[in-house]
Amino acid sequence: AKLRSAAAHAGVAVVPLAAPAGAATGVCIVLSGQSDRAFATHRGAVAVAGLSDADIERAREVGARGGHVHVAGYYNMPAVRARVGELFRAVREAGGSS
Repeated sequence: AKLRSAAAHAGVAVVPLAAPAGAATGVCIVLSGQSDRAFATHRGAVAVAGLSDADIERAREVGARGGHVHVAGYYNMPAVRARVGELFRAVREAGGSS
């Protein structure tokens, strides 16, 4: 809540992706030893959440206002990776940055 509040105060909109209906919450277990560590991850909704046509259009609207679109964590989201180029193109073609 603090991060979202600080972002809003700075004029930054944080827009999370909606989880698909019925998608499970993900979990990551960290196994830590004295000299190394390992992660066991179940991505849950992150594995299936993607960008909709509405997300692409919203990016275009942000670009038209001269805004910036930043996408974080998409390396772990195959359905987002599939359309992130389209999202960035839309915002840049409308005059914004990504």
